[in-house]
Amino acid sequence: MRVGGVLGNFVVLVVFARIMELASFGALSALIALAAFLSVPAVRGSDQSAIRLVAIADGKGDETRAAIQFLRRRTYVGSLVFGGGMMLVGAVLGLYGEAQEATAVIATGATVAPLALIRVTEGSLRGTGGVLSALVSTNVLLPSATIVMALVWALASGWHLDTIEAALARLIASVATAATALGILAFRMRQLPSHSFGLSTHKIARDHGRATFWLMVVGVSNAALTQLDVVALALIGSAADAGLYSAASRLAISMNIALVAVNFALAPAAARLFGRQDIEGLQRAVTRAARLATLFAGGLALAMALAAPLLLSIFGPEFSDAATPLRILAIGYLVSAFCGPVGTVLNMTSAQRSSGVVMLVAVAVDILLLILLIPPLGATGAAISTASSMVIWNVSMAVVARRRLGVDATAIGWRVKDAR
Repeated sequence: MRVGGVLGNFVVLVVFARIMELASFGALSALIALAAFLSVPAVRGSDQSAIRLVAIADGKGDETRAAIQFLRRRTYVGSLVFGGGMMLVGAVLGLYGEAQEATAVIATGATVAPLALIRVTEGSLRGTGGVLSALVSTNVLLPSATIVMALVWALASGWHLDTIEAALARLIASVATAATALGILAFRMRQLPSHSFGLSTHKIARDHGRATFWLMVVGVSNAALTQLDVVALALIGSAADAGLYSAASRLAISMNIALVAVNFALAPAAARLFGRQDIEGLQRAVTRAARLATLFAGGLALAMALAAPLLLSIFGPEFSDAATPLRILAIGYLVSAFCGPVGTVLNMTSAQRSSGVVMLVAVAVDILLLILLIPPLGATGAAISTASSMVIWNVSMAVVARRRLGVDATAIGWRVKDAR
């Protein structure tokens, strides 16, 4: 299902690229990336803690409802701050006569709230054991609804969309997906027994803050590393370059499909193995995951090195100009796959603080390089920045995992006897 989500988002961008002008597509890509980034701090770690807090309630109706209501309220506040802030920026643009840009920014800012609710609802569903239901909202409903809305709107407007129309189509799809996910969660809640065991909001808030601060840092940092390059390119470079780069970035991300899949399966297993102090078992599981991810990513990297222009032509003939950024990004994702599921290993073994610190450093490097390299090199500079920060992030975390846990998270899989 996670793999389907990656492919679904890829198809979404292909559809938009085919029915929009390059500059409009670039502007839309930057707006979508910004909304996706803002939805992460908007939830303030609630998507991650929802899994744990709802699972702790263990099917007790009142405890589960209390946890979900608390997390949802936090999400409403965060969405108001971050989504409302983006909409306020759009309103200011409107005051300065940039009506089209203002409308597109406001529409995209409005998607922050439904995107944040989708994230928290997915975590809540996973906590209640509804893993399949949780994955459907993000990985099936949202891409499918976006594609349907884009195609219907394009047909109604002569097979062409501008940035405003595309942003509105994305907003409608996001709202519909959030409403559906909330409906599924409400149905599951009605099936739980209504017995109270005294789980207080104060206790929920205390546990939430302790457990998720560094997970939130990791989530925000990861979103920054995967989304802000497109935004920076649109702001510092040009919308056309952002469009070209967005296509290359989406193709390169496909190299992560195997790693995403194994991460989802590995996370609970890693937590259990570490809890039993079965480091040998953890090493075997991590090595298998890293080798599978490297094998898959290596095959795609070879294809991208040899046939980058042909692959990019899926988006349209003009996108072949992004061949160099694609090849550079492929190097970064290949290193990421080789380093294995190192982030998952650290986060599931109580080392999320170390993971967060490493990622903050990587984000700082990424932002600095984006500022320095985009003006002279455009999309190629953005690719160099992202690939470099990706290498720093993954290699550094692999070193941390080796020293702290005695686990070699890379595809080499050499067991370390004495961890620090």
